[in-house]
Amino acid sequence: MQLLDLVLTYRAQMPPTMARVAAVLEADPSAPLELSITGLAERAGTSPATVTRLCRLLGFSGYPALRVAAAQDVGRGDRDRAWLTDFGDSFGPGDSPSTVLSTLLNAQLVAIRTTAQQYDLAALTDLATRIRSCRQLDLYAVAGSGLVGRELAARLARLGVNAHAHTDRHSGLPSAALLDENCVAVAISNHGDTEDTLGMLSEATRHGAWTVAITSSTETAMAAIADQHITAASPHSDVQPDEVAARHAQLLTADLLYLLVAQVDPARTAHTLSVTAAAFSAR
Repeated sequence: MQLLDLVLTYRAQMPPTMARVAAVLEADPSAPLELSITGLAERAGTSPATVTRLCRLLGFSGYPALRVAAAQDVGRGDRDRAWLTDFGDSFGPGDSPSTVLSTLLNAQLVAIRTTAQQYDLAALTDLATRIRSCRQLDLYAVAGSGLVGRELAARLARLGVNAHAHTDRHSGLPSAALLDENCVAVAISNHGDTEDTLGMLSEATRHGAWTVAITSSTETAMAAIADQHITAASPHSDVQPDEVAARHAQLLTADLLYLLVAQVDPARTAHTLSVTAAAFSAR
């Protein structure tokens, strides 16, 4: 049993002076690693003898043994926190490949289904019309979301849309500053608070472009400033890596927008696809 679990288990049996030491351990499990027995007693407002009695109540021979237990817990905690941060508690280091696949597939399917259920198709169709007729389309996205932004920009360019993907503020801010009311700016971000992406979208808003935020929730900084919001749902927070599943939802949204833009003017779409295909066959 870990040190903190022991403290919580025996808490009810502790007199007030000993409970103050327990409270210090609960608030800072690494305290024994940094403090002598006297230092821990002073922080708890009690005596070293009380700390020793607490050690024995918890089953340790003395303060040195408690410090060893604290060190083991901190090391284990660091490893556990690193795993939980990157992979969540739905995946265990000892899970079988089939279990990992099943959990990951379910998370991605949930994200895609949830995203599809929340689409406002009328609003998306209106956005497609705006994109088809706009003077310039800026797409702002960094890191993993940047892959989606670049993919969508490249596909829309084949339809004849003047589309540009910006994955850092050094190219995105100058471009945003040159937009106007005849332009569209789309920001793609799972959590919706990425500083560079938010800054580029804010600049586009300032210059009158129609702005769109594609994020995992309406309760995001980007959604708050955009003219239009599209939800690309990410899985529950305990399923990691959430950015991967969120990217599938973002790609679904990008694919849908691409097809809706293509439908706005089928004749123009057929012409631009034919012309761009010919550019490759001619070489």
